Amino acid sequence: MTTSCKPGKAARFCLLFAGALPILAVAAELPTFDIALISLDSSDGRPETGSKFLHLTYRTGYDNQPAFAGDGDTVYFTRALDDQTDIFAYRLEANRLQRVTRTPESEYSPTPVPGQSAISVVRVEAEQRQRLWQIDPQSGQAELLLADIEPVGYHAWAEPGQLALFVLAEPHQLQWADTATGTGKMITDNIGRWLQPVPGSKSVSFVQKQEQGGWLLRRVERNNPAPVTIAPALDEIEDYVWHPDGFLVTARGSELFWLQPGDNARWQPFADLKNHGIKDISRLAISPDGKHLALVHQR
Repeated sequence: MTTSCKPGKAARFCLLFAGALPILAVAAELPTFDIALISLDSSDGRPETGSKFLHLTYRTGYDNQPAFAGDGDTVYFTRALDDQTDIFAYRLEANRLQRVTRTPESEYSPTPVPGQSAISVVRVEAEQRQRLWQIDPQSGQAELLLADIEPVGYHAWAEPGQLALFVLAEPHQLQWADTATGTGKMITDNIGRWLQPVPGSKSVSFVQKQEQGGWLLRRVERNNPAPVTIAPALDEIEDYVWHPDGFLVTARGSELFWLQPGDNARWQPFADLKNHGIKDISRLAISPDGKHLALVHQR
């Protein structure tokens, strides 16, 4: 896939935000997104929002792509500053913001690496190669994970060493990759940006954008690469999140919806956040204990 980029520092922003935004040239052109946190209760088997509400970020600028670390206390996210993006972390208990990367390149999509304290990121390198890297949040030491697979847009770990990749192509591809061999296998195409591990399994879920019959939420795993349908998507929405109890959460406008996969499952609304000034919700993340929901919204 080819892109047209401006020379110099601005070229670091030639990341394609698939399915959401066009190719962006400079940080000033990135829209304003904020990240909010709400408490979530599912003690009766269905989600309910609690009274706790917090803006993790609230500024003019791009803050996006939240992901909880395994400790449930740290929320990693992507922040645009000047002419590039870096990874930041918000420590909930300490109520403290920390900068994780400060590099000449731009990093996106911070994702905890299973079994490690490291995070994996999509890095837009100086020569415009868009590949998957691993970073130690404490030392900042970086390691290239998949040298020969590019351009990577998004990713999700199924288990240590095994992950699904959204690869930018026409149409966009889902590949299964092995970090030990550095190789990837084409699974299917015409997918959305949502990739997430399915709780209690070694599979990864994704959105299949069908031209007929509506969009579908599907899953795939290393030993069974044939995609299996989980549930229909809500309208043409491509951002979802799994609760550790096994149900799905998504958003439309200011409303939150949930679905328990199964026969004749239907999306049900459970909260409307318009009174908090929240609208246009997109990406979502749920803490490993299921108690906190981080959501991205556009002002």
